[in-house]
Amino acid sequence: MKEKVLESIEELLRTNASEDFSVQHLTLLTGMNKNQLMKLFKTVYGVTIHQYVIQQRIEMARQLLITTDEPIKAIAVNTGFGNEKYFITLFKKTFLLTPGVYRRQHKA
Repeated sequence: MKEKVLESIEELLRTNASEDFSVQHLTLLTGMNKNQLMKLFKTVYGVTIHQYVIQQRIEMARQLLITTDEPIKAIAVNTGFGNEKYFITLFKKTFLLTPGVYRRQHKA
């Protein structure tokens, strides 16, 4: 039962990664308490809920960088990052390249 609920939460986060979902909101959707939800999510997915959302946002941004000419600032905002600087910092930490350099090296 909990696995099905967790799968639905994972799908919600994956398909709506640019949205902000508080853990409190997710507990209301699942009926689990905060600690139970956070522990179960990390056990199943290997990362915290926050880390999972960041991973999904980074992947969405990466796809947009290589498939569109959308400005980096717009990509940062549209994928749910608070600002361009924060996005660039996390992107560089993940790929060891700034979004601009990544785009130039990987754009089709």
